[in-house]
Amino acid sequence: MLKQIRCDKFNNKIINFHTGLNVVLGDNKATNSIGKSTLLMIIDFIFGGNSYITKNNDVVDNIGHHSFNFELEFDNEKFYFIRNTENHLTLSVCDKNYNKIKDISLDEYKIFLAKKYDNEFLGNSFRSVVGNYSRIWGKDNYDVEKPLKQQNSNSESAIINIIKLFNKYKSIESLEKQMRVIEDKKKTINKAVSNELIPSITKVQYNKNLSELENLDKKIDKIKNEMVDINLDINAIMSEEVLELKNQKSSLLLKRNHIANKIKRLETNLNSDDIKINSKMEKLVEFFPNINKNKLIEINDFHKNMSTTLKKSLKDEKENLENYLKILDDDIRLIDSSIAEKTKLKSVPQYGIERLTDLLTKQNNLKQMNEYYEKKQKNLDELNIIKESLKEIKSKVISEITKSINIEMYNYFSDIYNDIRKSPTFSMDLQTYNLKRYNDRGTGSSYINLITFDLAIFKLTKLPFLIHDSILFKNIQVLAFDNLVNIYKSFERQTFIAIDEINKFSKDTIVSLENSKVVALDEQHTLFNKNWKLDS
Repeated sequence: MLKQIRCDKFNNKIINFHTGLNVVLGDNKATNSIGKSTLLMIIDFIFGGNSYITKNNDVVDNIGHHSFNFELEFDNEKFYFIRNTENHLTLSVCDKNYNKIKDISLDEYKIFLAKKYDNEFLGNSFRSVVGNYSRIWGKDNYDVEKPLKQQNSNSESAIINIIKLFNKYKSIESLEKQMRVIEDKKKTINKAVSNELIPSITKVQYNKNLSELENLDKKIDKIKNEMVDINLDINAIMSEEVLELKNQKSSLLLKRNHIANKIKRLETNLNSDDIKINSKMEKLVEFFPNINKNKLIEINDFHKNMSTTLKKSLKDEKENLENYLKILDDDIRLIDSSIAEKTKLKSVPQYGIERLTDLLTKQNNLKQMNEYYEKKQKNLDELNIIKESLKEIKSKVISEITKSINIEMYNYFSDIYNDIRKSPTFSMDLQTYNLKRYNDRGTGSSYINLITFDLAIFKLTKLPFLIHDSILFKNIQVLAFDNLVNIYKSFERQTFIAIDEINKFSKDTIVSLENSKVVALDEQHTLFNKNWKLDS
């Protein structure tokens, strides 16, 4: 729990806190800009938030960068830290006199808080989960119909956060990890297809391949039976080495055809006539008497020079390609020799060997294509199964959480109003959520609904603290607020509220608020020792 905050910029240099309800008290004139919301934002900052930096930049602008020395206590053990506005992503771990021992990152500090508040299961999500329940002016997280809404968050992440807070996320997380692994496999397969490392194949092609494989099996069996009659070593032809050599030959033949076609195109370009305009010069002059003949001759000479240079380049390229073609032919001959050597079939007609190896190569390629398709389909099937399981588990968990929240809201709502008015209901599914109001849609009643929701969460989970700013209490009925204070007081965990104009409440409530106050602020005694709102 938070025990103390020290700051040399405060009017009260030290502010002490206690278990249960902690009240930041304003005056009975409801004076603004005295520091009520700012102190709540500082408490949020002490608990690892960043809104004090992003939303209260006017403080730094007017009093400069400043530090907060603060004390926390867990299981009777005290911890001391310093966090400042200039380097807010780093905290100093200190001794009781605030002498620095070491620096830690903000992430390390949040993990420390999660562990000490028995929310270790939240891990790095600690702030994104608990920060929502610091409802302070400026944080824009007090939408009365969207109680999980935070800045830069979407509904899906908000729903996951509340599942985490109820410590129901482990089973979901396990399935999500499996899903990520399978999705990574899917991405790998798709990338390999896009890079043409493995073939792209549809279900239609897969079925077509199955039919073709059946025909190939028959043809191969027929040739094998014929070759048995001449004592042909079938196993040699069907060996992996021979099939690999055949694949290499097919690849080389494709390259050879590509190079040969390129050479033909170069020969066509080399045999084409130079650009000539002399024969058409007279006609041009006839139609355009003022045409610049010297300029045309100059252009023609330029084209001739370009053509000569280009043809030299084309000849060089043709020569290089012809040399490469010779290398490919040599490689193909070597492969043919290797195949003949490995199969030891020199006495057998070459056609039989070629026919069988072609069929076996095609069979092997089709099998590989279908294997890729089967792997891909297996991957998709696994992904769909996990998605369905995940959907089912999430739905069950969400239903349980929603039911428990609504029961607690009903109980708190009855305690606050002591009448038969209908309590709000919270609905949530896999993608959306909503806090529904009934009949009374006034500002005070709307904020009571939001407060009731938070109190239900606070009771049902290990949420470490609750912060409610005075904006939530405006226009609330006096009796309702009296009852609300008693509910805040019922918790041993710390709640922090800001409130003013307390004279309108019952004597017991006034006494409770006075006894629970950590600081009283008014126009003469503001939070900071400089009131720039007045100075300006």
